[in-house]
Amino acid sequence: MKAAINLVLVAFLFLLGSSKTDVSSTIKLNDNMLTSEPTHWQKVIKDTWTMKFPVWCGDEASDFLIGTADIHITERIENGKSAWMIITYSGSFVGNAGEVYKYKEMGKVNIPVEGDNTFHINVKGNKGSHFIMSGTYLSEEPWVIFDKAICF
Repeated sequence: MKAAINLVLVAFLFLLGSSKTDVSSTIKLNDNMLTSEPTHWQKVIKDTWTMKFPVWCGDEASDFLIGTADIHITERIENGKSAWMIITYSGSFVGNAGEVYKYKEMGKVNIPVEGDNTFHINVKGNKGSHFIMSGTYLSEEPWVIFDKAICF
């Protein structure tokens, strides 16, 4: 379990530090954009990553998935500083036994990383496996706490 938690943390930190990004749009949220610099705005970053990680059923890793995920990040900027990010991963993965999975993860991260930084993962396999995991990202060890890790 500790290895999986560390893996999720490393993937999350890698995402935050990735230099391979495509800033595809910036949305300015000020009403009076013609006369002053906006104080609140959002930017959207899109990327594709190769990932590998375990899926959990209760307290046990049930399978290990490898595949590619598209990443979509919406970052909120307030007064020149990052306030929070919504991170969405979606993709296709293959498990140890050859089952093909559709993967979807969504997380919210406050900047600095503290408070309620949550995630929700939904993984469905073509042979009937289904994993749902949710929890909280932490700013210190154990880094990730699973509130729910169930399988069908």
